[in-house]
Parts: sequence; C-alpha cells; structure tokens
Amino acid sequence: MALDSKPRSQKWRNHTLETAYRAVIDHEAILRQMPVEERTLTPPPSVFRARIHPFKRSPIMLRPRKSQKASNSCGSANIIIPSGSSDETSDIETPSKPRARTHQSGTRQVRPVKSSQAAEESDVRHRQYCTQACLLGLVRKRPLDDACPNVNAHRAHGDALERRSLAKLMLRQLAQDPDNGCEPLGKQGVRGALFRLTLGWYGYTFVAKGTVTAFEAKLKHEGLVYQHLDKVQGELIPVYLGNITLDCPYFLDFGVRIVHMLLMSWAGEQARRDLTLAMGRDLAVETRGAVAKMRCCRVEHRDLRPPNVLWNPEIRNVMLVDFERSEILKQVPALQETSPNRKRKYASTPSTAHRANGGPLSFRLTLLAIKPKMLPRRSLVNLGAEQLDYCT
Repeated sequence: MALDSKPRSQKWRNHTLETAYRAVIDHEAILRQMPVEERTLTPPPSVFRARIHPFKRSPIMLRPRKSQKASNSCGSANIIIPSGSSDETSDIETPSKPRARTHQSGTRQVRPVKSSQAAEESDVRHRQYCTQACLLGLVRKRPLDDACPNVNAHRAHGDALERRSLAKLMLRQLAQDPDNGCEPLGKQGVRGALFRLTLGWYGYTFVAKGTVTAFEAKLKHEGLVYQHLDKVQGELIPVYLGNITLDCPYFLDFGVRIVHMLLMSWAGEQARRDLTLAMGRDLAVETRGAVAKMRCCRVEHRDLRPPNVLWNPEIRNVMLVDFERSEILKQVPALQETSPNRKRKYASTPSTAHRANGGPLSFRLTLLAIKPKMLPRRSLVNLGAEQLDYCT
C-alpha cells in the first residue's frame, strides 16, 4: 500500500505545516513535579551493546544474475528486471506486486476527463529550455529571439519582461503553487540541487540552483560573481536571472528543505572529450581558454572539475558553472608618479652623505687636498674604490 501510494504534493505539505497541531511541552513544569531525590540521581548506564562482526561482508559468494532493461511508460528512465525473478510465474502476493483489479460486468469504468488545468501543466512540463539569446535579450532589453522554442508563448502575452519582474513573478508562482512549473532534475551537488522552472503563461523555461539555509550565503555569493561577469553571460557562463528566497520551503528529500534559489539559463550537459574530438576541438584547450577569459575579468574559479564544465549545443562552446568557491580578484592600482615639487628623502648612507656634501666632484677635491704622507696608500685606494662604485 505504501509503495502504490503517490507522494504528497508541495502544497499539501506546506498547508499541513501551517495547520497541524504543535504539542507544547513545558519541561520546567515536568521538572517541578519530580521528587527532589529523583532529580539528583545519576541515570543508570545504557545496557545497549553493539554487535561486533568479524567480517565486513558475507563470505558466501553469490552468483550474479543477468538483468534486462525495460523502459517505463514515459521512456525517461530504465527499470532493471532480474531474469531469474519469479514474479512472472508466481501467484504469491507481495507488497511490491500490484494487485489485479477486477470489474463486474454490470459496472462501467469511469475515465477521468482531462481538465484545462491538467493540460496546462502537461504543456508546462514538456516545454523546451529557452535559448541563451532569448534570456540574454530579456536581460539586455532586446527583441525576442526567433530561434527560441517558446517564442510564441512570449509573444502571446505581449508585455515585455525584465530580469527583476521575471524573478518576482517566479517567486509568486512558487508561493501559490510550487508543484506547477517546478521540477527537480535529480542532479544534486554538495551544496545545491538543480530544478527546471517554467514561468506560467509567459513560457520562459530555465533552470534554478536551490540550496538549504546553511548554504544560502554561498549561493548569494555566486550571484555576485554572475553579476561581476555580466559581459560574458551567454558566451562563457549562463545568463543570470536573479536570486530569490522562497516564502515556503520546497521539500526535496527527507530533511532537505530548499529555501533559496539562483535562476539562470540552461547551460547544457557535462562536456565529453569524445564529443569535442569528433568536432575537431580539444576539450582541454577549450577549458583553458575559458579559464583565461575569466581571469581577464578578474575572477578565479577555484573549483574547476569535469561536472562544472558543460557543453552548450547552441553556441557550440564550453560553459563554466558553479561559482560558490570563486573569488573576485581585486584590481591592483597603477603606480602613482611622484610630484616634481616634492622633495625626496634619502637614507643616511655613505653615498648619500657624499652627495649632500657636494657630490663626487667635492669628494675628489677633498682627496687632492690631503697630502699623501697624512693617509696611507691603502686608505687612498679603498676610498677611491668606494667612490668609483658610487659613480657607476
């Protein structure tokens, strides 16, 4: 029964959290009801003893079974069915085996009628991603891209959107109905998960990187890096569409509540070396060129891994993503020229002392005024060598 039941929707979970009864436990009242003798007693030690297994795995070597792949009804995933399974011939009912439903001859089977809302949700689910040029035109306030697969939906609404208005409308849609137009893609990293978003009647379809409360600051920092790399958006990195903080958390997995999202264009799948070699291009060279362009924009990636190097079929080039650990380098100021009216201060060295007393010429005159008998020959040689070193 539990396996056959459908998972709860996001709207149902948020409504349950708002209306559910919360038990209030007054620990101070419970402590006051306890006798004084019991408060001071030391609790007894635990009687639990962990089992110590001498081996980490079973010593029995099982024979591997051959498996065959069968696609599900949607064709989006593969289901592995063991060939040695007895479910095909066995009549024993198990919890995972669906029970056959029998209908009486006198009853008539009622088929649900597909409403307009269900048709709209199906249309939203099957929309393709907007092109880089389409979303970049939205940010730059340019005309619509005719190559975008959703251009008819953009034109049907008529009103031109901006980046801020798109983020506000998407936030409102997720607050009203988080199940419509928001689909997890099953791609999760250490600090975020990827979602596929579609903005209602406008038809704008893109992706979002969602995270939990603990990493919200990291995702906001990534948004700042996107804004700093504004000139290379749509070419080197995805188009940045803004950061939003959800009014209600999105329940992704057990104990995982998405509270913040970064909106951006779809950049593609992970770049493969064989694919780029088939087009006569080297993936390593393309990646180094992208990193060099980022450094010209004063940004160091700091997390360059294969999952963060994507291949975009639209622009036929690599795109870099995941800037949580990236660093915006500070611009080094140019050297300032000293003013000609400002006097320079010199340290008290023998060479500067000679210059302050008149320079090399006065020093030579002083040597000539001294009689050879008053100074040893070795001292004259040493003084002359020091003066020659200063002049050169």
